[in-house]
Amino acid sequence: MRYISLKDMTCSEFKDELVKLVMTKLEEHKEISPLIAFPIVHERVEAFVLAHWQEAWEQCHDLTWKEWLKSPCYQTFKVEVLNDILSKNHLVELVAPAEDAAMIEYST
Repeated sequence: MRYISLKDMTCSEFKDELVKLVMTKLEEHKEISPLIAFPIVHERVEAFVLAHWQEAWEQCHDLTWKEWLKSPCYQTFKVEVLNDILSKNHLVELVAPAEDAAMIEYST
């Protein structure tokens, strides 16, 4: 996948690569299992692609994935998604125990 141009990827493949990138970065942090963060990561990548489609894809569609990671197109993704998800505050929010996590009784 690293040597395929973005123009040869589907939108779904592009999003999958973005999700994999974030999940790989999360694995480097021991505070949280990437599986816990997966729904949030997936949602953030979806939102990013919708909001920044032209900047993230169309302006850099001739680049390979590896080239894209070194391009200005990647910088927006890094700021909008990676830096936010990997910030200490965000990681703490993901692992903080829920208040009132007591057992809930259901009446029948």
